[in-house]
Amino acid sequence: RVIDAGGQVVAPGFIDVHTHYDAQVLWDPLCTSSSWHGSTTVVTGNCGFTLAPCRPEDRDYITRMLAVVEDMSLEALQKGITWSWEDFPGYLQTIAQRPKAINVGCYVGHSAVRRYVMGADCRRTATEAEIARMQEVVAGALRAGALGFSTSRIPLHVDGDGKSVPSFYAEMPELLALARTLHDVGRGVFEVTAKMVLPQSEHEAGDLADLVALAKTSGRPVTWASVRYLPTYPGRTSFILSEVQKAVAREGVRLYPQIGCRPF
Repeated sequence: RVIDAGGQVVAPGFIDVHTHYDAQVLWDPLCTSSSWHGSTTVVTGNCGFTLAPCRPEDRDYITRMLAVVEDMSLEALQKGITWSWEDFPGYLQTIAQRPKAINVGCYVGHSAVRRYVMGADCRRTATEAEIARMQEVVAGALRAGALGFSTSRIPLHVDGDGKSVPSFYAEMPELLALARTLHDVGRGVFEVTAKMVLPQSEHEAGDLADLVALAKTSGRPVTWASVRYLPTYPGRTSFILSEVQKAVAREGVRLYPQIGCRPF
């Protein structure tokens, strides 16, 4: 086909790197509203929230957590999620079989993995055996095609019970162990919702030291959400980006902050 693009802007498809279409992709092949704005690829499963892995007895918990933390319709999720999978490879296979108008890639989420491995007792420090099992689950997801691993460290993310999501209770040894899994498999991005989203002062860089440690341990790119403009702290974005630039130059790591494109 020849298209007359005279007087128009011609651009490649955009990649929407931070979405939560994990359930919506099951009934919406367009992944609206991303496709309406020129995105031809979306990345789902951010912040540690995915629909897999998930045991049958945990389906209600996972559904309610996604509904609350992402402000989604619980009724729509309950009616639209088919639950034809349990492990992450099974979820990817389900997505692959669905009609899609754009490309879809998925992270494997920490909160889902923690619930899968630890059950309802997932609001505590994991044991060495549990961490080892999480590593196996994440490695299997990466080898099956997951784009990487995602997690959240902020208290604002709460589940259907009004409590912090499972990943919030993970300590650095657990996160570093999962970072080593990305290193060992040799692929994937480590995505984090970092405490940097809540700076305490103009000299506060939040989780930067931990993000550097994750990047060094994994040898993989680390991206996090979200650096946003705050009217009460107009220099915040510039300060964080400056600190990240210094860390990258000093440590030789790959750090990619996700920048909010609108103010609060």
